[in-house]
Amino acid sequence: MRNRLFVTLVLLIFISCNTSKKDERLLGEWHSMNYSDTNELRFYQDSIILYEMGRKFFGDWNSKNSNINVTLLNPDTKLIIDEFEIEYKFNKDSSLVINASDTISEYPLLINVKNRFQHLQKMLDLKIDLPHSENSLESSGEGRFNQEIYIGFKDGVLKAKVGDKFVVLDKKTVRKVVFYFRAEHAENDLEHLKYIIVADKNTPEYRLDTLKTNLRNIGVKNILRVYKNDSVDYQNINWYGDNIWYGLLE
Repeated sequence: MRNRLFVTLVLLIFISCNTSKKDERLLGEWHSMNYSDTNELRFYQDSIILYEMGRKFFGDWNSKNSNINVTLLNPDTKLIIDEFEIEYKFNKDSSLVINASDTISEYPLLINVKNRFQHLQKMLDLKIDLPHSENSLESSGEGRFNQEIYIGFKDGVLKAKVGDKFVVLDKKTVRKVVFYFRAEHAENDLEHLKYIIVADKNTPEYRLDTLKTNLRNIGVKNILRVYKNDSVDYQNINWYGDNIWYGLLE
């Protein structure tokens, strides 16, 4: 009986000593600071998932000191196809800097977010709480025909952003936005262009009405105001490639 107990204790100690260690600060979804880069790392207690170049990989991982050891599994054959090491460190703002030692693409600077919509807000440096609609929502369609105009809050102040620039949405700026966007497309594509208003629910209606009037005065016909409803929740949408919005035509 004593021998059996001794063997059990030895086995338990052996297992605990060999249990993979994981830096719990890594747990969660990590996205590139470059929003157009869809590479992504997801760390879980029992696995790692990597999205790279539109493909999904998964495997096992553990960490020691400043290194992450990954055993990557092929999602089709379940066979080990690669093992590599990732060197990492955290910045003061909790962003993650990593460098892979193998052929996997480098993920330079990553931030921990819950979903791509939160990722987008961080990249925009805006907080946008979308309005809710009881109506059925229409898809924005093919992303290359969409010009987003974002309106949200930064440090409690309502601001607008187009592309990577904060703007004042007066007549002159709206005209520039439309003309530049039209210039990027062929003549026969112009009728498909759509202007997507992604605005916080607390945006004053008069500001939205002024924006829409300025757009219509220069010939814009397709204006989509983005909403969420019981079927569309941007917290659960993971875009890869173009953003697909849902809303109501104005």
